[in-house]
Amino acid sequence: MIISPKLQSALLGNIIFMIFVSNMFTADEFSRETMVKQRSEFLQWGLMADWSNPYITSDKEFVQHELSVFQQMYDKVSSKQVQVSSFDT
Repeated sequence: MIISPKLQSALLGNIIFMIFVSNMFTADEFSRETMVKQRSEFLQWGLMADWSNPYITSDKEFVQHELSVFQQMYDKVSSKQVQVSSFDT
């Protein structure tokens, strides 16, 4: 069976996305386990912080914001709104 280049590209994109999401969930689980350990150690050391409202970079809202920022950067570069300058050395 012959698959068109367009379909191949779409399939590859889907595979890359699935790997990304899988890795994201694994990283989130690891980071949350690590946070529990670190919080315990920080409390033992007497560190003061807002433990009821921690800054967590794997939170859904944070990830959505970061992906939005990357999309905006990509859109600017792909539409050539940003010029890459070269520096003479």
